[in-house]
Amino acid sequence: MVVTVELALAQPLRLSDLEDLAKAVCERLDGSLLCTHGARPGYVFRTYRTTRGHHPGDPESYDFEIVCPNPGCPLARPWGELTPSGGLDDEFLADRVRGHGDLPEAPDRRGCAVRPVRAYRRAPDSHWGTRIPIPALTVDEQIWRRAPSIVVATADKIARLPAEDRSRILFGNVHRHHPQHGFAPEGQRDTTPVRPLPPPLLVVQDELHLISGPLGSLAGLFEAAVDALARERGELPKYIASTATVTRAGAQVEALYARQAELFPPGGPDPEDAFFLRTPPLGAGGVLEDARPGRLYLGIAAPGRGPLSPVRDIWASLLAAGARTRQEADPAEADSFWTVVGYFNAIRELARARSLYRQDVRERLEDRASREGHPQRPLDEGRVIELSSRMESGDLPAALDAVARALPDPGTLDAVFTTSMFGTGVDVDRLGLMVVHGQPKSMAEYLQATGRVGRRRGALVITFLRASRPRDLTHYEFFVGFHLHADLYVEPVTVFPLAPGVLARALGPVTVSYLRNRPHPAGWTSPRDHVLRRTADSASVQRWVDHLEGRNREQPRGRQLPPGALAQAVDEAMTRWRSIALREEQLAWAEYLRATRPVVLGDPPHRHGKLATVFPDVPQSLREVDETLGFET
Repeated sequence: MVVTVELALAQPLRLSDLEDLAKAVCERLDGSLLCTHGARPGYVFRTYRTTRGHHPGDPESYDFEIVCPNPGCPLARPWGELTPSGGLDDEFLADRVRGHGDLPEAPDRRGCAVRPVRAYRRAPDSHWGTRIPIPALTVDEQIWRRAPSIVVATADKIARLPAEDRSRILFGNVHRHHPQHGFAPEGQRDTTPVRPLPPPLLVVQDELHLISGPLGSLAGLFEAAVDALARERGELPKYIASTATVTRAGAQVEALYARQAELFPPGGPDPEDAFFLRTPPLGAGGVLEDARPGRLYLGIAAPGRGPLSPVRDIWASLLAAGARTRQEADPAEADSFWTVVGYFNAIRELARARSLYRQDVRERLEDRASREGHPQRPLDEGRVIELSSRMESGDLPAALDAVARALPDPGTLDAVFTTSMFGTGVDVDRLGLMVVHGQPKSMAEYLQATGRVGRRRGALVITFLRASRPRDLTHYEFFVGFHLHADLYVEPVTVFPLAPGVLARALGPVTVSYLRNRPHPAGWTSPRDHVLRRTADSASVQRWVDHLEGRNREQPRGRQLPPGALAQAVDEAMTRWRSIALREEQLAWAEYLRATRPVVLGDPPHRHGKLATVFPDVPQSLREVDETLGFET
């Protein structure tokens, strides 16, 4: 099994990004963390020697592996690779395999003979590696060549399907294999025919409630292509989606995946017992006991006072309470109430609070300590961290490690300033204090964010509501009843994949996704020649139209289009494609960072350059909304 991790290719790849992955692999191997004795994963190039008669050439690099450099790692053992196409340089090494005994010649699950090939080696004449590489692929080129079993990616990656026909490999559409370059495109030399791989049979979607609004509508239309490609060989993929905050999930699942939703665990007779969560009774030993996981919500409003003074006083009080707790209890008891998490609905509010923290909160903390005899708690900017969209994605692992540091570590954070990204993926169970600055835009966001604290023991969540804001004031006036029945107030998500605006923006690219990634033996190398050879009523296009019409019938009531509307829309798209292909000899699939030719998948530079485009302004990400504007000064 090969596990892939897709990283942002726009950022330089850092060794620290893969350290946790190396630990997890070693832990699965023998239950220990032998890989982590101060060692970080390293990169080793895989090479082969070009042989011409009896004069071997210089080693040539064709790939790289990620390895753990720790000599005591259980992965430190001789290794040779098995591939569907067998050997390298016409040498199948059968005798060497029998000599080692642990890598016998055997057929793989597709019935193709597999034999070890040369990998990076410890000596020029050795075909064996010094250690087993970590089974992770980190760049797209490796994924297209080596056909992983598991792909971990963001929802935005789906928008790349129309521009990359090599993504066919993710749907099992492979035909030939090369010993060095893996599953190869048609026409490459020295390849061996192989059987197609199984299509995806399981799709896992985490945080289902986030796939909503414009992003969810685009994702639902692209899912039509994913589902159709997975069904090409008669397989029906299963979808598993997880979320803690969703309402009317059945309609959302129908709109996104054209499936009927099955809830697990199903509802039971006791509303206080939800299988994964059991709500204890109020009172002693119940939810007010801070030794057990849970949260106590406290609402604060300050009519007649400015927006900054209450924030200063709240933060100073919590930080002072943490200092008193540490003085009176052991570090393990005080740790949960040492780091204060500030949650903000906007970056500007976060920046304003950070400025307040640097000076006003510090001064108020010192003043309270001198007047009330509390222990001093000096604040250090080195013990403050921000988790927001302003930070680089490569810095996130180190930031989460800093949040996880617990007392008595001198580097334990005093404060965390964060925005909506805190509600997804932050699993640090030591946190027990949070200040929510203003009611978030949605109830799902509120529950997700506050649910990140109080996972190990009780937590206090203070919601500071502005009396000058009508929505905040309403939440304050009905605070107790609102929180006792918080799940009832989760807003239903809006997903409309077949809305006219979504079809106008993405139906053309989604159609290209399906046509380019189908199991064509000859492939789609030219967008001009292929569309001219196949008329609009070809079997491929008709199969795509039938699939879209079927998904239209599975949409919730009120989100369906009239019968034949999708067929007409696809016919108009193919007609436009054919008309441009007839008059444009140099029609290309796409161009990036330049605009010199007519293209099928257009972008703003081609539109500004008045070049012919079949489908203008094709989204490169599911989150793109408007074109970036530039200003000259």
